[in-house]
Amino acid sequence: MMIKFNGEQFKKDIYVIWKRGLLIVAFILGANVLLGKICPLRMVWGLPCPGCGITRAFLLVLQGKFYEATVMHPFWIVMVLLFLVFVWFRYFVPDEKLQNKAKGVMRVCIIIAFALCIAYYIYRMFYWFPDRAPMRYDPDNWVNIFKRIFGHCFG
Repeated sequence: MMIKFNGEQFKKDIYVIWKRGLLIVAFILGANVLLGKICPLRMVWGLPCPGCGITRAFLLVLQGKFYEATVMHPFWIVMVLLFLVFVWFRYFVPDEKLQNKAKGVMRVCIIIAFALCIAYYIYRMFYWFPDRAPMRYDPDNWVNIFKRIFGHCFG
C-alpha cells in the first residue's frame, strides 16, 4: 500500500480555518504588543491559567531548548503528538472507518490530556505559585487597574 497525501482535504481544511487562524494570530500578536501578555485570565485577574507557559514552551522548542521547554510546560509534547496523529489520520489514511476509529481514540486522548493538564495546573498552583515562572501573579491586571482608577468611588 502506497502512502498518499490527501491534498484536496488539506485545501478544504485550509479554506475553512484560515480566517479563524488569522484572527487568533492577530489576537496573540496584538495582545502581546499592546499588553505584554496573551492569556485572558492573566489579563483580567492576574492569575496563570492551566496553559500558562505553553507558548513559551513552544518558543523554547523552536530554539532547540527541549529540556527548558519541558520544564516550562511539559504538555507541549502531548500537543505535538496529538497534532501529528491528527495530521496522519486526516491526510494520509484513506480508509474512512479507520479515520473514524482514530477520531474516537483522539477524543479520549484529548479528554485525558485535558484532565492531566488540569491536575498539573493544580500541582503548579500549590508548589510554584506565585514565585516561579510561569505561575507568577501579575499585579498589572485589569481588576487591579480598575480598582486603582475607580477605587476611591466605592470606598
